[in-house]
Amino acid sequence: MYDEDLHRIAYKRVRTKARFRKHLGSYIVIGTFFFILNMLTDPHDLWFYWPMLGWGLGLAMHYLRAYGFPGSDPDEWEEKEMRKEMDRLERRRMPRPTVAKKQPDPTLELRDLERAYEAQKPYRDDELV
Repeated sequence: MYDEDLHRIAYKRVRTKARFRKHLGSYIVIGTFFFILNMLTDPHDLWFYWPMLGWGLGLAMHYLRAYGFPGSDPDEWEEKEMRKEMDRLERRRMPRPTVAKKQPDPTLELRDLERAYEAQKPYRDDELV
């Protein structure tokens, strides 16, 4: 199951990066066309950069989605988060030990009750978010 999930995630990332490259190619081709058209029709009134500016903002968002912020490593962070989440899911899937519920001994002190409670918990306090 874990390998299938990694394969699915890897496939999505590769597909997103391929779509960005196609988007970038379209941007370059159409931008060149607009520039040539502008120079042929009226070289003194430049308008080609207005549609390219709006499209460029969309292209920048597409880049950030595909590759993340420059200088950061989104794959490392994402892999770390994936490992954490997979560990949590594995712990939930593991059968919990069945412990017979006992009535607390009225003669025990509060510290003894806290130790008994800590021993029965299926998680550690430092794992809580």
